[in-house]
Amino acid sequence: MPFPENTPTPDDLPSLSAAEIAALPVELLAILQREIDERLKRDKAAKTRFDAGLAVRYAMSKSAQVLRTDFNSS
Repeated sequence: MPFPENTPTPDDLPSLSAAEIAALPVELLAILQREIDERLKRDKAAKTRFDAGLAVRYAMSKSAQVLRTDFNSS
């Protein structure tokens, strides 16, 4: 049985009280839990990739700075 269009999504949860969330049907709670877990997994992977990109960027920047310093001091 599908839920109505006004069913809360994970984006709605911060504006709901704990009592309102507790009152949701158990099937909807299970769906929300799965959606939140999927978002967390995706967001953690995105954060890891983003951090790696920053590390590469600033490692390259630092390398270029060292090369310029070495070249200028020669």
